Amino acid sequence: MKRKLEIEDEMGYWYLVVPNEIGTYGQILFVVKKLEGDKKHISDITDSELLQNNERLKSILKGLSTVSSKLKTSLIDDKGRKVKKVYVLTQCEGKNTHLHFHLYPRFEHDFKGNEFLYTCELKEARWQDPPMIKPKKRIGKGKKIIEKFEALLDKNQFLLAEEYKQKTSKKMVNELNQILK
Repeated sequence: MKRKLEIEDEMGYWYLVVPNEIGTYGQILFVVKKLEGDKKHISDITDSELLQNNERLKSILKGLSTVSSKLKTSLIDDKGRKVKKVYVLTQCEGKNTHLHFHLYPRFEHDFKGNEFLYTCELKEARWQDPPMIKPKKRIGKGKKIIEKFEALLDKNQFLLAEEYKQKTSKKMVNELNQILK
């Protein structure tokens, strides 16, 4: 099956693919291309090669916005629901990482926010590589993470005291201001 979509950046900076592992109907991978002058694939959003070409960066941002807008205004699922929001995430793990963005359309009456994204992750867990890890085992790993945090909640250790939150927040604001100067 051909997964690459017909729309592609005219300058050759990016292209679109329907992923093998879908978390929601209409999900798209927005893939940043490796250019001839690149030493390697752009690995993530912090890659310095990405910042060396403003035209490339603008094309990527404009493309993300345009594709997301088209999904929001035109995509309708098999239940007749329209897209309420498009989440854009970048995540790539594994031995051959490269920059790509997941565009997750959220339809009317879907869970919102993190609940929606958790659902997408669990749906994708059914499909993901490596194939030697069975879907049930993958989902079991997710359950263990949830159980860990439920146990912390039960012991009232997950909630931070207000005094600690304020101290931590103040420290974080100072640290981030230093880093982001």
